Amino acid sequence: MLCEKKDSLNLAPFEIIPYVLGRCADVEEAQKSLEKLNVCDISFSGEFAATPLHWIVADKNRSIVVESVRGGLEIYENNIGIMTNEPPFPYHLARLQDFSGLCATDRGGTYSRGLSAYGLPGDFSSSSRFVRAAFLLENSVTEGSAVNQFFKILNSVSVPRGAVRLENGENVITQYESCMDMENGVYYYKTYSDPQIKKVLI
Repeated sequence: MLCEKKDSLNLAPFEIIPYVLGRCADVEEAQKSLEKLNVCDISFSGEFAATPLHWIVADKNRSIVVESVRGGLEIYENNIGIMTNEPPFPYHLARLQDFSGLCATDRGGTYSRGLSAYGLPGDFSSSSRFVRAAFLLENSVTEGSAVNQFFKILNSVSVPRGAVRLENGENVITQYESCMDMENGVYYYKTYSDPQIKKVLI
């Protein structure tokens, strides 16, 4: 997070999304606008610290990841279509190499199927969830609804109540999951308390 800078448009982290959606028609326009921004260390509420957010910006042709670092905003091409929280995006891309030998094609086993992906991380850290999502997206086969397949992949990285607990006893959960059909202008989502997929026409 950064302090305010002269000669820059200074925005709080929670202002980035409405700024991009309200001014930019595609990723190219978004990138040009974001390159002129400075993200300030301002929290949404006095009850909470400022959150070090990461953003994914995508259209039908491109996807980028935007992160606020000490030197300013960093913008990365996102050819795999996945994003997560800290550590920074380049770390997650580099870590994928550690799992490049895994595959979905079953090589046969005497007692179990799926051993070709043995070693795929299963914990709930952001880096492990990134690897798991990348593996599943890379090997995804859609039969029928692509939206349904998308939510199956998200289910594999969602955090159920009780799996991650803070020192104060509070549970960290995946509060909602969502995706956007950019061809048809449909936003799909479901919440932790209601797993029924809902859609909103944009």
